[in-house]
Amino acid sequence: MHLWQLMRLRGTTAAVTIYLLGFIAVLKTNELPSLPQPNNQHGLNLSIAWQDLHAIAARPHPFNSHANDLVHAYLLERLNPIAAAYSHVHVVDDRVSNASDEQSYFEGSNILVKVDGTAQDLHDAVLFSAHYDSVSTASGATDDGMAIVSMLQMVEKLAKTRGKRTAIFNFNNGEEDGLNGARVFLEHPWSNLTGTFLNLEGAGFGSRPILFRGTSTKPLRAFYHVPHPHGTILAADAFSAGVIRSRTDYSVYAQGGGMQGLDFAFYRGRSYYHTKYDAIPFIQGGVRALWGMMETLDAAGCALLDQDNSEPSEDVVYFDLFGQLMVMFPLATMQTFNIILLVTVPVVTTGFFVWRHLAVTRGSRAGILYRVWWGKGKPKFDWIRFWIGLVVVVTSQAGLALLHLKSNKYVVYSSPYVVIGSAIFLAYLIFSLFVTSSLAFLRGHPLSTSSSQTLLLQLLVLYYLILLVTTLFVPIGGTYLFTAFAACAFLGWLVGSVDGVLNNHDQEHQNETSTTDEPREDQQPIESTPLIPRFSSGNNTEGDGHQMVIWHIQLLLVVPIPVILVSHIGVIILGSMPQGIVDGGPVWIGEFQSVFYHYLLSDVFAVYAGLSLIATLLILPLVPFIPSYPRAVALPPACSFQHANSPKTLFQVVSVAFVISVAYTSGLLGMLLSPTSIPSTRHGFPFSIDSPMKVFFQQKVEIIAPWLTQEVDDTTSVKFETRSTTYLTGLPYYLKMIVPALPSAVNNRVECIGDNDRKELVRCSWSSGDNILPSPGKNISFYGNSAGIAQHARVLTRNPWLQSSIQILSSNTRRIWIQGSNTRACRVYFDNAEVDKWSVVDGRSGVQQGYEGYETKRGEGTKELRVWSRTWDREFVIDVSFVEPPQKIRGRVACGWSEYESGRVGLNDGIESKIPAYEEALRFLPRWATLTKLTDGLVEVWSTFEV
Repeated sequence: MHLWQLMRLRGTTAAVTIYLLGFIAVLKTNELPSLPQPNNQHGLNLSIAWQDLHAIAARPHPFNSHANDLVHAYLLERLNPIAAAYSHVHVVDDRVSNASDEQSYFEGSNILVKVDGTAQDLHDAVLFSAHYDSVSTASGATDDGMAIVSMLQMVEKLAKTRGKRTAIFNFNNGEEDGLNGARVFLEHPWSNLTGTFLNLEGAGFGSRPILFRGTSTKPLRAFYHVPHPHGTILAADAFSAGVIRSRTDYSVYAQGGGMQGLDFAFYRGRSYYHTKYDAIPFIQGGVRALWGMMETLDAAGCALLDQDNSEPSEDVVYFDLFGQLMVMFPLATMQTFNIILLVTVPVVTTGFFVWRHLAVTRGSRAGILYRVWWGKGKPKFDWIRFWIGLVVVVTSQAGLALLHLKSNKYVVYSSPYVVIGSAIFLAYLIFSLFVTSSLAFLRGHPLSTSSSQTLLLQLLVLYYLILLVTTLFVPIGGTYLFTAFAACAFLGWLVGSVDGVLNNHDQEHQNETSTTDEPREDQQPIESTPLIPRFSSGNNTEGDGHQMVIWHIQLLLVVPIPVILVSHIGVIILGSMPQGIVDGGPVWIGEFQSVFYHYLLSDVFAVYAGLSLIATLLILPLVPFIPSYPRAVALPPACSFQHANSPKTLFQVVSVAFVISVAYTSGLLGMLLSPTSIPSTRHGFPFSIDSPMKVFFQQKVEIIAPWLTQEVDDTTSVKFETRSTTYLTGLPYYLKMIVPALPSAVNNRVECIGDNDRKELVRCSWSSGDNILPSPGKNISFYGNSAGIAQHARVLTRNPWLQSSIQILSSNTRRIWIQGSNTRACRVYFDNAEVDKWSVVDGRSGVQQGYEGYETKRGEGTKELRVWSRTWDREFVIDVSFVEPPQKIRGRVACGWSEYESGRVGLNDGIESKIPAYEEALRFLPRWATLTKLTDGLVEVWSTFEV
């Protein structure tokens, strides 16, 4: 369609067409690109990478599992032949480096690869990092299997075609339990070679990966070379503001390592994240998602390897357009442009305002401001109509969000597009009623077109005020939206003002000085009323054509760019935020007890508020054009087109769409269509097999031994009792629908209380009994004095799962022995004592630099110690110094397990690890729910002590 043909369209059709084209373009380019032919994969092999993914993501492989050892061995089998074939490729199985912080000690098992660069004088190596461990409840296809196999392909490519800089690859282990693998890398000598990094992550289940954040210009410029970039500075701003609370290895490298770098990750589909659905059959986009990761790693990685040290380091603004171009410019440049715009807008608008109205008031006794406001004896409410409409829109959007919270709180989880659709419809309806004469609008007639320029000026004032505040008080890159909004509105208003001045189109001037073809003031304006009043000598065809051109120019200047920019951000928010609400809200919400604060400060309300903001920003650019659709030559069939093209018809269609969408999201439509069906099968139910609700699982087993306070011989076989408790954590209403279906909870006392870490969730627990006790998989004989335990050490506990002893070294120092059966993760808790210093004997001593804990900085101690071993069944020896030890120290010793039968299918190692409580929950959960881990161990077996 040619530009002139577009201009011939009637106003309603033109506006709707622009929005549809913008939405379709953004949504279409938001899909994954097609796969390249094998001979066009830039030296990568997608087929082999897909095979590698099947080997790595065959089953869950958390750090504390034997499947993790198999993945480790597989990676070495893939990498060692490459190193053997190329002398510039070096592989290190790092089983020496350890990391520690105030609460944890971790023995790493990273696999490191170094590919020497061709320019030996460039010592700033580039680090590529991904983790090969998964969580215990997922196979890790997306988190982080696709990143691992992408790095394997990158190693093979660089082995054949080296870059200028040295490339170092960290296939790290232990990310899921506290970013431990990245911290361990900082203890390896190769970390001293790296100055730039690219971290690859998976926080969803496929689709398009996104550039989460970047430290500075130098690494970000690498994304200029990515064929299909996806990212926005708003994501980085959200991380900085704490809106996104996820942690990745990026923070370790950027803060602990002092490097510049990028964080690149999958992000859509949080409902599958860390669940059984993070597996190859459920990857959104399948092999195309894998190619999206590989393609980006290849392009950005090669660009980083070929960079020189002359690249500047400064804050930048970046965002992608249609997945084809990464727009990037310095933040300082945007701030300078903002200042110029903030100065130019008032100067130019004031100049036009004075110039035009001086001509009108020449010879009149009335002043400029008097005539502008009162006209011929009645106030011009056009000057406040927009602001009243804006207030009502904001208020109605808040009301719509509260309606969702009250009627169907979590519907946004599975139906975010319906929710944002209802918000868009509502914003359009409210603005349509308040910026036009309601009676005239409903009759199908637009308001006087002189109002359009007035509304555009008020829109410009709104954008100007927002831009002023963001420039002075919120100098962050994410405000580029308002820079674009203000610039587009200013250009649109300027075109109308220049046209009015050059053609002497002022309405008041025509009424007082000439004969016009404009309707009298008491005449009802119709749809053919011009946008900018014109002098006419009878035939108005030429004037209509000129006015039509000006109207479309203004529409094209003011609407498309803001709509496209907001739509890009909207699809990112729709793909990420809604499904994060089941993870629980921030802890500080509990400080407010009122219902108002309960809703306002919740994560769920924040999602609805974000979608309402996007909806309002999408409609705002259209507001000046709602009442002023120009007359044009009708396209055949004329009658039907004119009827369908009227503002009244659009208003009616949007009204019906709004009612249907609200009926769906509120659950009313589901009740009307299926009044007798169960809630989970109705339209509008917030969870489904495609968007399952996550339920957090943990089982705790307490060892109760009456001899704990007595002296016993180390070789004595003791009796003990167990108290097994199953915990499920989730959304209160829906969790209470799930728990009664579990056999172990039937006819059992179930207690549900608020979760201390996730204030919007509850934790339900019940005694699961001895019939579904976990089994560590193999038993170690804990009887007989261990070689490492001192002769006079006091036994704290000894049972099939773990043993522990303690010895007094001094008045404030104790030595603790703890060993678990078939595990490499244990903990020590202190209830009434604070640890000042601690260390693992024959391990790293002291706190790793840069990772001092929060309590340490405040001068307080810690009450929990976590230890991880790279080997199985290790006996940890821990020396602990207390701040002020009490007469009797009370606490717990515990170890964790993460392996279960269904997660070990295909392993024939003779180990029979079992977690029957977890298997029970997997079998009896409804289809609209799925399990995920609560903490790093699915099972924790513990025993109290008092010494």
